[in-house]
Amino acid sequence: MLKTSTDSVPGKQITEVLGVVFGNVLYSVSQSQDSATHEQLHKNAVTDSMDRLDKEAAALGADAIVGVSVSFSALGTIDQVAVTATGTAVRFPHSGEDQEKVAAQKAEQAQLDLEAANRRREEEHANSRRAMEEAQNVATQAAAAAAPAAAADANVSALETSLINLLLKHPDGMDGVSISKKIPRIYYSPAEVSSALKHLVELNLLNKDEFGVFKVN
Repeated sequence: MLKTSTDSVPGKQITEVLGVVFGNVLYSVSQSQDSATHEQLHKNAVTDSMDRLDKEAAALGADAIVGVSVSFSALGTIDQVAVTATGTAVRFPHSGEDQEKVAAQKAEQAQLDLEAANRRREEEHANSRRAMEEAQNVATQAAAAAAPAAAADANVSALETSLINLLLKHPDGMDGVSISKKIPRIYYSPAEVSSALKHLVELNLLNKDEFGVFKVN
């Protein structure tokens, strides 16, 4: 059976991982034996452990064993050695059914990759939106902080300052009627509000569009 210490086989597509397999062999050595005998015992034990590894993988219906490794350990006394071969039994495509399985796996992975890419794009869009909202908030706060100073520099009245602060809360603008409704008549008449709006437009602190909507510059 094909065996490799790597996790894949060049030119082969693994369709199924069947599980970890083992090949265990125990052999005895003696100090009275010469080095050639020790070496032969060692080789035989490794060969036997590999044979047992093959048999266990074959029983699972494997085509190959990947990730093969061999370990040695003394058991209790110095004259006994355990040899353990391990690996992962796998299958390759053999039939139309296996080919369909490979195609299904590839399709599933492609779908997972697409979903991951979509999640990344959604996160990027969300981050972009948050950045834009934060920038707009900063700009609004800066405008709100600058407006009273600009009003003071232009020597505007308390009513005009109130109108600027009111319009800062309505970035889309307000018409004259809506503005007048927000200013208590007990303090200022509609005529005073209209005059104040006109003065602010002249000072270029407000602008008035063709529909009569006022906005802060």
